Amino acid sequence: MRNTSGKNNGRIAERDAEQAARHASPWLERLARLGDVADGVVYVVVGALAVGLAVGIGGRTTDERGALEVIGAQPLLGRVLLISVALGLASYALWQLVQAVADPDGEGRDVRGIAKRVGHGFRALLRVGLAFTAGRLVLESTGGGSVQDWTALLLAQPFGRVLLMGVGTAIVGYGLNQLYQAYLADFHEYLKLGEMSVVTETWVTRGGRFGLASRGVAFGIVGVFLVLAAWRYDSS
Repeated sequence: MRNTSGKNNGRIAERDAEQAARHASPWLERLARLGDVADGVVYVVVGALAVGLAVGIGGRTTDERGALEVIGAQPLLGRVLLISVALGLASYALWQLVQAVADPDGEGRDVRGIAKRVGHGFRALLRVGLAFTAGRLVLESTGGGSVQDWTALLLAQPFGRVLLMGVGTAIVGYGLNQLYQAYLADFHEYLKLGEMSVVTETWVTRGGRFGLASRGVAFGIVGVFLVLAAWRYDSS
């Protein structure tokens, strides 16, 4: 007779985690909202700098770390803003981790559900890294840490090119997933559509799709450049 105690214990643990998530849902919702705001602030700064560069008013191309540096360098309340963003990013990471482990949204254990939960875990890791970077900037420890620095460090390791190729491919896959999510408009499940007018729902849907598609394109470009860096053995 096959021993199923391990599987049963795993299901019990997952059920307990789901119950705990539902019990703490008001706090989790606040964490998610705070995290979404912080995440949005970072991407708004990245986009504003890129637009400034495009129209010739002093902007520059940068990544999320560069956006954090710009926020922290503001003459008024720069450090306070950076601390707030760091806390928000940490909250976002915690929320994504809860979604990955406890599955409060009921995404399930089929292939699609597991893929979405793995995506939540991946985003949690990314936001933990950004929150840590923001904390380092608050402490004025800003040496190293750009994407190019980390790419060069990875390339210097044994099998570094293979690892970097894998990271780049995974990021391209995430970008494609974001484009697919934009097509499906899966974010509707988080909205109270019944309380919206037809016009509001239409524009919210368009905005959500545009945002997801933009994120998908951005991550896809990053992933492609990492693959090229591994292929050419050139971190720049």
